[in-house]
Amino acid sequence: MITSAVIAAALALIGFVITQSILKFVIEPIQEQRRLTGKVAQALVVYGNVSIDAPPARVARDRDAFARQLEEVAEVTKELRTLAGSLLSSLWSIPGYRVFALFNAVHAPTNVLRASQELIGWSNNLVGDNASETTSRQQIISEELGIERKLRKLKEARRLQWR
Repeated sequence: MITSAVIAAALALIGFVITQSILKFVIEPIQEQRRLTGKVAQALVVYGNVSIDAPPARVARDRDAFARQLEEVAEVTKELRTLAGSLLSSLWSIPGYRVFALFNAVHAPTNVLRASQELIGWSNNLVGDNASETTSRQQIISEELGIERKLRKLKEARRLQWR
């Protein structure tokens, strides 16, 4: 009778440790990558119009005239690069990443890499006459992380709801 209680307690403890390990090392990192995707979607909206549309040589010459804008650009640059780095780090924080990618539980590694590169490219082009390049980069980021697809689904669901 005592041995069956000890065995049951040991099995319960082992079960608890296994489920907590799965939660901590697999599920939480996957959820963090999804949160990062949401932060990137937010950045696309919040920082979509942050730039200095002047040649970099002119901005360097007239730093005082562009002081406030340069501060904002510096802040946005840091945020975009932080997002890019965090996305890249998610490739290593999820054990068996490629397996989860096969089941679409996480973004494909190539999509994460491309989105990170485009975030860095966007951060590098905040000063200058690069509006079309910036828009292109934002579109690629949105496509690679499935943000555009998710928005289309939400819009379609809303359209069906109001019929």
